[in-house]
Amino acid sequence: MIQQALAVAQEAARRAGEVILSYYSSHYEIQSKGMDNPVTTADLAANCVLRETLLGAFPEAGWLSEESADNTARLQRDYVWIIDPIDGTKEFIQGLDEFVIVVAFVVQQQVEVAVTLRLSRPGSVLQRTAHPRQSEVAATRRTGPGQPQRNGPGRMGPFP
Repeated sequence: MIQQALAVAQEAARRAGEVILSYYSSHYEIQSKGMDNPVTTADLAANCVLRETLLGAFPEAGWLSEESADNTARLQRDYVWIIDPIDGTKEFIQGLDEFVIVVAFVVQQQVEVAVTLRLSRPGSVLQRTAHPRQSEVAATRRTGPGQPQRNGPGRMGPFP
């Protein structure tokens, strides 16, 4: 199950990344969730893709996202997805390549899988130093009590 969760988390992050990158070349709206706490249509669209992909593969899992209303029913679930569609929304708005997608899979209150995907927008300095449409990914899964195994950082891409 953990290997499946890792594969699904990586795929969901790639899909959400494609959506986020599409907003670099188009218009997006910015709203406020509170003082100095912006949210964009890119955040919300990526949140939808992540939710559809992750809960599509694990429909019994709970859901906790920075961009979704919390449902405390997740506390009764054995599995929970915890995500931040754009960790670094302010940097995204400023056009800086200093934001990531964060996806974690928690099993009985223990993080078993964690994936971060760092995107680079087309034409950025980071983008030019890598193969087109590549991004950095770091993935971690637990291999036993207290024994995390790091599967990154590395290069993933081009996006399928």
